[in-house]
Amino acid sequence: MNVPGRRQQRLSELIKTTISEILMELKDPRLEMVTITRAEVAKDMKTAKIYFSVLGEEERQRTAQRGLETARGKLQAELRNKVRLRYTPVLRFEYDPAIAGSVRIAQLLKEALPDDHDDEEDIESNEEETED
Repeated sequence: MNVPGRRQQRLSELIKTTISEILMELKDPRLEMVTITRAEVAKDMKTAKIYFSVLGEEERQRTAQRGLETARGKLQAELRNKVRLRYTPVLRFEYDPAIAGSVRIAQLLKEALPDDHDDEEDIESNEEETED
């Protein structure tokens, strides 16, 4: 198993945060609502996988992927300016389905479980019946 070192972890977190900040400054509509979920810097620190999520259908995900690929040069240049490193890692973008999966599970649970609001109405109607 390949466990990242402390320096590698710190750099991954720094890159994640910095790329997130840079994305907020870009005016590309394809990148609206894109969230950077994590970054993984390679052991040699020359490449970094940037995982992103965006809510929406598969077409929205592909559009965001294309937007990120188009903005790669700008993102790397801004990263170079904001984070002083010997080598600025080459960025690779991958869709992270974890958030979309979590949202889907929440929707399924909401559909499967009764509303709490209904329970409150039942309690209120039971209280009214006992008062009579």
